[in-house]
Amino acid sequence: MADPIRQAFVNSIEGDGAYVSPLTSIEAVTAAQARKRMKRGLATIWEQLGHMVFWQDVMLTRIRGQVPPPVPHDVDGWPKMPPVKGQDEVWAGLVAHFAAGLKEAEKIAKKAKLGNKMGPKVKRTFADQIMHLAIH
Repeated sequence: MADPIRQAFVNSIEGDGAYVSPLTSIEAVTAAQARKRMKRGLATIWEQLGHMVFWQDVMLTRIRGQVPPPVPHDVDGWPKMPPVKGQDEVWAGLVAHFAAGLKEAEKIAKKAKLGNKMGPKVKRTFADQIMHLAIH
């Protein structure tokens, strides 16, 4: 059971078959494009990536056996876009942070015993957390 789960997660990061690497989907997006709101009420690419990185950090913290800071409100998982000035560097940093998290998650997925609980007082398994990363 663990091998198909492991392979599906790794494929979702690397891009294989029906999967496209998440980095491929944003590598050519500029900061200005990422800021553009296509329709009122919809998140921008920047906001969506910020949300993904936020939860990626939370999940990786848990997988490392640490306790992430509490998230008291849903809105806290949607970081605000920075000012336009300096946006190119900030966007590049956000993309690099996302890439580093993907690389770490991939290493974990390839090596972790997915059915194991993440700690004595934790109900979640490594597979639970890795799948949450993949679907988020």
